[in-house]
Amino acid sequence: MDYLADLKQAAHATISGNPMRPQGKNVVAALLQAEKASKQLKTSPHFSEIFGPWQLCFLTGTKKARQRSGIILGAGRYLPSWLKIQIFYQNSPTSEAKVENSVQLGALRLLVSGPAKFYPVKTIVAFDFLNLEIKLFNAALFQGNIRGGSRQLQAFYQQSLRGTGIFFPIFSLSRTSLLPGVGAAVWPCGDAPMGKTPN
Repeated sequence: MDYLADLKQAAHATISGNPMRPQGKNVVAALLQAEKASKQLKTSPHFSEIFGPWQLCFLTGTKKARQRSGIILGAGRYLPSWLKIQIFYQNSPTSEAKVENSVQLGALRLLVSGPAKFYPVKTIVAFDFLNLEIKLFNAALFQGNIRGGSRQLQAFYQQSLRGTGIFFPIFSLSRTSLLPGVGAAVWPCGDAPMGKTPN
């Protein structure tokens, strides 16, 4: 499983700030191998394994295949050190999962949050961002509901998968990396939650 070494090295380099990291093409190849291996093993993680903070370090995007229908991975690139993107899955007192997604660029920080749920048979995570917070130097510029807010929150947990806002399959999972499919990316596990618990 040499591909795991490349994924772990890519993740560690991002978290530690180590400039020694695998070439992008090697990480893309490793992502493809990880997806193939996951389908062969047919493993399904428990949702609680996803709880916690994850930091985006490498993403591929997708592009249409020229000679056949379908989606293939793009060239892939590491995120620059000055851009920090995290996602944080957590339980709530009502046992309904929540998600936060944070983008930080210097002193500017954008945080969206909302409900989340897991479909174990298909290994799919679904969520919807219904709250937005924007801060500059820790001063709140905006904080409020978006996309229907509390009204949409009530409907989210009763909706089918197709009715939810955003969803993607997870084809590999370890405390080193969370690997969502459809435009695969590497999300190393972070050290601490990013912000407050979503309302």
